[in-house]
Amino acid sequence: MKNMLSQETIENLNDMLDGDEFHLTKDSHRETLEVTRKLYNLGFLTKEKHKYVVKFKNRKHLKRLVELNSWKEFNNWLDHTDEEKKSSNSVITNNIHNSSVGQINQASDNSLVNSPKNETQKSLKKSWLYKLFLWVSIIGVIIGAIIGLYQIFGNK
Repeated sequence: MKNMLSQETIENLNDMLDGDEFHLTKDSHRETLEVTRKLYNLGFLTKEKHKYVVKFKNRKHLKRLVELNSWKEFNNWLDHTDEEKKSSNSVITNNIHNSSVGQINQASDNSLVNSPKNETQKSLKKSWLYKLFLWVSIIGVIIGAIIGLYQIFGNK
């Protein structure tokens, strides 16, 4: 295998996999320094001043680098996994324009997100106060008609 990683670099990567921080100093092994910076630039490590720590979700990438023991092969593996993800995943477009957070959270990968029913507009149009006013108006018209008919026919 060409471009094999040094034993010191492998040990530092294993330490990071075990949860240890890697402290970058002027005296750090050159290859370890380069690999650490490349992993940071790819987003696999976090950095605080001169300390590097592996992100939990990226441990599998660091493990794979240790297994392959070569930066070149690791890059080829990354390219291959990216191509695999792109080819295996179909393009999904979700129209969530008029959806609530609950609907988006409850939608599965293959389900459609239904537009929410706008209850506030319906409730404003037909609120209980509006209905009460409507019934009072109807009853008022009926009572007025009865009183009017009584006055016309009741005075004879």
